[in-house]
Amino acid sequence: MRKSVKIPLFIASGLVGFGILCMCLSLAFGGTEMFFKNNVKTDVKIMSATFDEVNIINVKDVSNDVKIIKSEDNQVKVTYGVSDKFSYYLKQIDDTLYVEYDDFRHWYDYIVVFGKLSEPDLIIEVPEKTLNELNVKCTSGDIEAKSVNSLLTNLKTHSGFIEVGGNVGDLTATSTSGGVKLNSDTEAECAVVSATSGKLTLSGNVKGDVIADNTSGSIDVNELTCINADIKNTSGKIKVESLRAETLKVDNISGGIRLTDTVCTGDMTLEATSGSINLESVDAENYDLHTTSGSIKAQILSPKLYNVKATSGSEKTPEFDEGAEGVLNAKTTSGNIKIELAD
Repeated sequence: MRKSVKIPLFIASGLVGFGILCMCLSLAFGGTEMFFKNNVKTDVKIMSATFDEVNIINVKDVSNDVKIIKSEDNQVKVTYGVSDKFSYYLKQIDDTLYVEYDDFRHWYDYIVVFGKLSEPDLIIEVPEKTLNELNVKCTSGDIEAKSVNSLLTNLKTHSGFIEVGGNVGDLTATSTSGGVKLNSDTEAECAVVSATSGKLTLSGNVKGDVIADNTSGSIDVNELTCINADIKNTSGKIKVESLRAETLKVDNISGGIRLTDTVCTGDMTLEATSGSINLESVDAENYDLHTTSGSIKAQILSPKLYNVKATSGSEKTPEFDEGAEGVLNAKTTSGNIKIELAD
């Protein structure tokens, strides 16, 4: 047998052997019922607790989904599950409520061949009055906070999706493996949103700046108002529609940039390393458009002084307008440049 065939077979055999070893150890420690679990909810008891005069909520290291919903009274109510495998630590110190997940399981309890591990959501009901802080950290799970009323909101999950809405104050939302969505009813003082692998969807009204950063995934902005918007992506498309801001800065390393119905009272700076730039019905005081590999096509609302350069490609701009104010700089190494005024 050839060496090139023997090596993959050797690796495959090793992986199969490792899997059999894990199964044998799991049977030894956990018994055969481990492989036929339908749902751990059958062993879970649902509990609830209420708290008064809470201004700060800290939720830490939760491994299941967290939901923040409106309370029908002025109390904070926490609904959670407990079992012989996991529980929660709840304690109020002064005006701060601490909610922390406590897991008693062994490593072999997580090995389930038939069926799945499942736990009830952690549900926190918050009153209409404004919280000083809302901090939620999940190791594995989604965070749904569509009815927030807080001066400071910090949401972080390692593996899960984050959905935000309401009055979030100073917002930070981070997902390592999953997306982040700001709903259209989001009201924020400022917003910092990031993901390593997932989609960012941004809407709402932000009184200050918006910073969005994604490593691998698309970024969609739709009906967003802010002062300054700074959007960065490493690999994926960036699409902006109906944005109103003073300044806009977009940087995409691998992927295109598309803007529609976007107005900036100040500067618009767009840069793509590998991808095209497409603008439709946009306006800004000054433009700086640059792509290394890709074309630039811009339909703008007001005339500018044009400074364009296509190293390898054609160039087309509107005729000189004496009433033009501001400058449009456009440069591409490989691609065409076409600038036109909207009718």
